[in-house]
Amino acid sequence: MADVTVAQFAEVLKVPVEKLITQLAQAGIEVSGPNDRISDDAKLVLLTHLRRSHGQAEEAGSGAAAPQKKDHTDETK
Repeated sequence: MADVTVAQFAEVLKVPVEKLITQLAQAGIEVSGPNDRISDDAKLVLLTHLRRSHGQAEEAGSGAAAPQKKDHTDETK
């Protein structure tokens, strides 16, 4: 995959450009606007960042919910 602009990448991902710019910034990738180009390496950095941030959120949320469901199921048997 070749370098693309932020706007093109946002279109491919089906996310608003501003949201993508925010996510890029959170991943440590500086862009000044939708016409800036991002490399494949930058895309991988973003993907890694998003996987980590979403994984941590899911682990924190599911850790508390899983035992409650399991306990409830055990009680009804």
